[in-house]
Amino acid sequence: MSRVYRRKSGVIYDNHFIDAHLDSRWRYISPSDCYSLNDRASHLRVNRRPDEDSLIMFPVYSNESYTMELVADYTPVADGDYAGLVVWKSDTDKIELLESVDTTQPNTVSRLKVVKDGDTYHFFAMQNNVWELIDTSTFDAVNAGLVAKAAEGEDIVPFDVDRFVIVENETLTFGNCLPNYKVKIMSNDGTYSEERVVPEGQTWVEFTLPYSAFEGTVRLFDESGVLLGEISGTIYGGDEFHFGSFLQVRESSVELD
Repeated sequence: MSRVYRRKSGVIYDNHFIDAHLDSRWRYISPSDCYSLNDRASHLRVNRRPDEDSLIMFPVYSNESYTMELVADYTPVADGDYAGLVVWKSDTDKIELLESVDTTQPNTVSRLKVVKDGDTYHFFAMQNNVWELIDTSTFDAVNAGLVAKAAEGEDIVPFDVDRFVIVENETLTFGNCLPNYKVKIMSNDGTYSEERVVPEGQTWVEFTLPYSAFEGTVRLFDESGVLLGEISGTIYGGDEFHFGSFLQVRESSVELD
């Protein structure tokens, strides 16, 4: 039976911090006790130190290209309170994308993003629900991840990370369609809805997604507006959906490439 299916997932890593132990991907942690998974449920709390930065990072390699996105419940209220993402080579050679005091942004959710293209890094911060390019730099990093800058005082707020996602890229592709078919993507929270019509002479459409991962629905309509199929769940940058029969060829119960 014809249907909408996910032909390829774009997710590389998606951590909601719901487990009792930190995932083994985070290989560089300094100092070793700089975090907690128990202080707040389903969050990674990066503890603050008065005299040294707290770092939680994973290895990166020059031939890799992907997008990493941080979602944190973190709104600094004091000067000197900084935390965010870091691309790191050494303690003296690093690039940091930090959230700081901003009286014009009264929200409690911080989103930061780094797009890695080999050794080129593009740094983004979400401002008023729009990604703003902060900087682009070529850098031979060995690690990347989270940083909470050294700070102390009653006004220093916790750096609580809700989610950390790594995806292949920032686009979603829907293929194997007829011209004039319409594809619509909607997020469950209502913050994103977009539709595209398949052009003449083409069998696919592409979307640039607002987030690396979100809960939503992908729908396909024919040229008359009749719903042909849909799929719901977590949508990731780099996902590829198709319309058709998802058939498998197996030999001795093993799927063949």
